[in-house]
Amino acid sequence: MKVEVTLALDDFGTIGDQVRRAEALEFDGIVVPETQHNPFASMALAAEHSERLSIASSVAQAFVRSPTTTAYGAFDIQRFSEGRLLLGLGSQVKGQIERRFGMPWVAPGPRMRDYIHAMREVWSCWQEERPLDYEGTHYRLNVMTPNHRPQPLPVGIPFPDVYLAAVKPYMSRLAGEICQGVRLHSFATEAYIRAHVVPRLRQGLDRSGRSWADLDVSGGGMVVTAATEAEVAAAVERVRWSIAFYGSTRTYLSVWETHGWEETGQQLHTLSISNGWDQMPALITDEMVHTFAAVGTYEEIGQRIIERFGSFSTRTGLPLPAPEHEHLLAPSIRLLQEATTGFAD
Repeated sequence: MKVEVTLALDDFGTIGDQVRRAEALEFDGIVVPETQHNPFASMALAAEHSERLSIASSVAQAFVRSPTTTAYGAFDIQRFSEGRLLLGLGSQVKGQIERRFGMPWVAPGPRMRDYIHAMREVWSCWQEERPLDYEGTHYRLNVMTPNHRPQPLPVGIPFPDVYLAAVKPYMSRLAGEICQGVRLHSFATEAYIRAHVVPRLRQGLDRSGRSWADLDVSGGGMVVTAATEAEVAAAVERVRWSIAFYGSTRTYLSVWETHGWEETGQQLHTLSISNGWDQMPALITDEMVHTFAAVGTYEEIGQRIIERFGSFSTRTGLPLPAPEHEHLLAPSIRLLQEATTGFAD
């Protein structure tokens, strides 16, 4: 299993130190989210301060950028990192696209298929130094003048691997069909993934004649860990809020339904639209926390992740510990990296 660490982006001045420490601890990669900051700037800094770590966006919002805009950013990071970019893309939800970004919303699944094909066509036109000619259902691209064309990637550096955020059936099939990896949502349970996601990933793989070995499966739940039991207990309360936040979105009601908890999902949504955010965590029981998350101290968390994610995931995440606690987490990192996880054909 590959082990990544998500960067803290509150202070860009700390990114170099975080990345160097992650590399020294022998993590496999770093992850840059798109929440409060543009991920491409942070990924460039991560590339500058590392030599071997993979650099992943988890996930960049596709539909707030054109395929060509994303193609430029990804091509630059891939060149600068010498081939270490894992480009994670996500659709976001309708309310965020329309009301936070002011962009139009259309059916996300077919649009994402078109988006990825269009982006790859832009890369190909640059790499092969030929005209741009893409005609899709949502995107038509046929202009690429010489002054807008970057140099091809150096020999030996491939196009970035594309990972797709997937929760519902269409995106899961699409990830299996045309992507190198899938970024499963943290608001997920093993039962939901096995019942709803795995069959769709398999359908996508079958469509493209590929096997599980061709698809990197990342995540599928939450990880709650810290140095001491008391700190883990405090972290559980924080993740209780995260479960409530994600669970208030109607898009994810099917996850609640898998466990017979749909009433909780409906209550959370009602509270979210009445600004009852402070009341929401109380609806999340301990059973729910342990169903959504792997929970344990740094010394326990490796085994807990294998138990919770090992049957389907080939990539997971751990936090970057304080320097004085690195020795506590290091054995769990090694345990995960030595574990054989994921599906077998």
